[in-house]
Amino acid sequence: MLERENLKSADAISKAIPLAKGKILFSFFKSLEAAIKSELDFVSVENNSFKDLQYDVKKCENWFRINRKKSYHHVGVFFNIGIPNLLFRIEVASQALHYGVVPVKEVDIGKYENINLQNLPVQTTRDFERRTWISIKWFSVLYKDFVSSDLDCIRDNKEFVEEVVSTIREIRSILLLCNPEEAFSSIKGISGI
Repeated sequence: MLERENLKSADAISKAIPLAKGKILFSFFKSLEAAIKSELDFVSVENNSFKDLQYDVKKCENWFRINRKKSYHHVGVFFNIGIPNLLFRIEVASQALHYGVVPVKEVDIGKYENINLQNLPVQTTRDFERRTWISIKWFSVLYKDFVSSDLDCIRDNKEFVEEVVSTIREIRSILLLCNPEEAFSSIKGISGI
């Protein structure tokens, strides 16, 4: 009888862990939005495109489930940073926390489509890696691996926010010094891949 009760307790705990961690992850994304927008008044959250990749409570909870669906594999937020054909992305993917830039083209007013580029059209001090995942093609920096088991960088995100804000400022300063239309001329007229 005691063994059965222990199993029930263990089962209840295992079901509660993704819910608790999911709430932490959801709060992380909410606080990122607020912190980044307060530091960079030109930034806005992009909610009209890529709905399957946008965070919400359910997706954040499901990200911590062992047998999660592929659609919960990549959860995050997109930011419009005021550069044509480029969005900024923060996401958790598999086990890791990434940030980076997503090449896009506007297909309707305020609606974007991801496109595939071979090279990032801007050189920064960050080591962006080209990623051609099924869900999204982008250039990202792996900030922290094994986030699902070590939530420290999500609970205390001050250093992460500083790095992201610095990266956005750097990208904007480089692209706004040159002509952003020229920097992204290679992607005009290309249909999404």
